[in-house]
Amino acid sequence: MDSIEKGPIEGFFVECGMRASRMVLGVIDRGGERDVDFELSSWNPTKGDTLAIVVRVPPPSDLFQKLNLSLREIVWGNSFVSVTYGGSEIPAYPITEEKSIWRALAPSTPLDVPGPRSLAVDVRDGRHKLYRGNIQIVDKDYPVESIWLSDTNSSSHGFSTGTRKEKAAMEVLRLSKTPVQHWSGPFKLPAQGDVTTGFGLQRFYNGVFAENYYHQGIDYGAEEGTPVKAPAKGRVVLVGKEADGFQLHGNCIGLDHGHGVTSILMHLSSVDAVEGEIVKQGDTIGAVGESGLATGPHLHWGLLVNGKAVDPNQWLAKQWWL
Repeated sequence: MDSIEKGPIEGFFVECGMRASRMVLGVIDRGGERDVDFELSSWNPTKGDTLAIVVRVPPPSDLFQKLNLSLREIVWGNSFVSVTYGGSEIPAYPITEEKSIWRALAPSTPLDVPGPRSLAVDVRDGRHKLYRGNIQIVDKDYPVESIWLSDTNSSSHGFSTGTRKEKAAMEVLRLSKTPVQHWSGPFKLPAQGDVTTGFGLQRFYNGVFAENYYHQGIDYGAEEGTPVKAPAKGRVVLVGKEADGFQLHGNCIGLDHGHGVTSILMHLSSVDAVEGEIVKQGDTIGAVGESGLATGPHLHWGLLVNGKAVDPNQWLAKQWWL
């Protein structure tokens, strides 16, 4: 028998039913007795770090519990494991096929005020108590430098804003959150070269301090044409060209690594990737250049976690939670 497509009225009642089910289960779940089993990458992350919250969900012990968990997963969907950090919900994704381990990634930036942040972790299986507590963001001093741009560079590129087209494209990349994790293990350097500008640095442009700005990635100085490689497996979701209006970022590539993690590789001389394709870690996807707003040949690699630029160095090191 052909399935009947739900119209707006049927869809409304289905959504109302799901909301009612969540409300009822939300009340019942408060009666759980177990403490939530979770681990943090650090209870004292430094400004600019990624905080990983890894939650373990014990398997059902009998058929009744198995059916109970299956129902709750349907009702709660992606919110079956809920993590709230600093008052904002951070998406959690299962990282094992049996959904016994979930992970949420909370970003911090150099602009964050150091101090306590609230943390709430909830496993909505009816067996656990809601955890509420705090972590501590540790301060870190980032350097400040002055950059002087020619009148041609500063006026034509509009230093910090970019064109409407590239701002819209960057916003899509920033908000990318896909449930599939493409990467596995530590990321790798996307290009060979000396670090010319580190993550988090703040700047004066032509003598004017750039408020609410920090260098949202790492710059690697290298000769024009040096191969640029994918730092980790991901889907190509952006290919920008300077000739098409990417005046700030220049020729660039955006990768979606999954679970809210994305990369942007900028100022390329050439692009060797197509939107929609999956690239593996180490695949050559372009070459170093000085397109866009650049003072010389270099690669800018930015890493974003749930919309915020974080320090890529942490992701280059071996971490138990990667």
